[in-house]
Amino acid sequence: VVDDYWYHTELGHNIGTSGVVNNTLGHLAGWKGANWTHTDDLFSGATAQIVHQAKETNKPFFVYLAFQSVHGAAKQAQAKCSLINEHYSTTQKDNWKLAGAMRTSLDQAIGNVVNALKETGLDSNTVIAFLSDNGGAHSRSGANWPYRGSKHTLWEGGIRVPSFIWSGSQQLIPPERRGTQWSGLSHSSDWFRTIPEGMIGVTLAPDSSPQPPDGFNLWPAIINDEVSPRTSIVHSLYTPSIVAAAPQDGGTIRGKNSKLVVQIGQYKYAKGPLGWDGFSEWPTPGTQSIPYGTSIDGSEVGLTEDGTDHCRGNMRSKDNLHMKPRAPNCKNGCLFDLERDPGESKNLWGRSKGSIVTIKRELLALLVQSIQEVQGTPWAFPCDMDVLKTFSFHIRDRAEANNSWTGPYTQPWVLDSCNEQGPFEPDATLEYTGPIVQAVSPHPC
Repeated sequence: VVDDYWYHTELGHNIGTSGVVNNTLGHLAGWKGANWTHTDDLFSGATAQIVHQAKETNKPFFVYLAFQSVHGAAKQAQAKCSLINEHYSTTQKDNWKLAGAMRTSLDQAIGNVVNALKETGLDSNTVIAFLSDNGGAHSRSGANWPYRGSKHTLWEGGIRVPSFIWSGSQQLIPPERRGTQWSGLSHSSDWFRTIPEGMIGVTLAPDSSPQPPDGFNLWPAIINDEVSPRTSIVHSLYTPSIVAAAPQDGGTIRGKNSKLVVQIGQYKYAKGPLGWDGFSEWPTPGTQSIPYGTSIDGSEVGLTEDGTDHCRGNMRSKDNLHMKPRAPNCKNGCLFDLERDPGESKNLWGRSKGSIVTIKRELLALLVQSIQEVQGTPWAFPCDMDVLKTFSFHIRDRAEANNSWTGPYTQPWVLDSCNEQGPFEPDATLEYTGPIVQAVSPHPC
């Protein structure tokens, strides 16, 4: 839930009336200057207090700092006019001025936290990990170039995000690694082990979470510039309502449209509609200053709150979007080499070279294994188990009464392309000798 950036109300309600808002901002309501204080300053100020308290008490601390920026609030984007005037005067349209100023505000807020760490000397024993939950929304002035897609999609623009780590400690992050990039494969679940095991040096117990941790400790690989211990990612097995909450962002995935997306190394397999498949780019600044509130080219004009530094407006954007090169149709399966083709424009699935055939086999084995691991788990699939239809299984029996698949499956069996729902092109018949999915017993939903 996103509250007003200055008045800290959520959709017109006072702070604390919403349980979610109360959990995030309610305990800050008594913080000095809370009202009329920008939420980025409020959050970073409260975090700075935690840092100073940790110094006084000599106790370790952990902070999960989830800023509201760069989300809109109460259907508005909100930013400091002073930041717009200082940094984005030559940006031609108000929606992009707002989007830029919100990012700059976020940057400054993180700077406030870093300053607190330096002031207390705790920067020498603290690590900051910066990350995002998803790519930018193309319809809300999000820019994901050179990756295709947007928030609410399974293209790289929706699921690949920038991240960095920082520490004032030369021991935690050695000088030779500072300012460098690590390109190893990683997943958000890996933070669960990387932070305690890598940064702190403790071992997670098997019962430290509801399910045994399946992430990896990436810290040694990152710090030593080594190969990632993670070799694959299961991005999606079946997500029928991925954009049901935000149809304006490309809401085509709903109902029984199954989507299968897995990755091994630089190769990504995708089958099904993956959402909006264009590109979004940050606009090139103009040569002259354009005052906020006088946006050109028909863009929605932003508003300034009289007597304040509050600029508001709509981040909705239809400009700086393009569809070329066009995305392949992944109805029958796509294979992308993300290292050579980060924009996911070249479908390699129909190729039959030795290395491609091998990676196809490995990707399909990963899919089958993943379904095995989650089958029978109520939260994993909807009741009808439609996802299993995508595998061209040679099925001996199907129970129509409860819409569940029953076994046994014939073994060995062939993934053949004669079935139009199969993942292979017509000339790519392969025999699969990996594990067989066992019978799926129906479960209540």
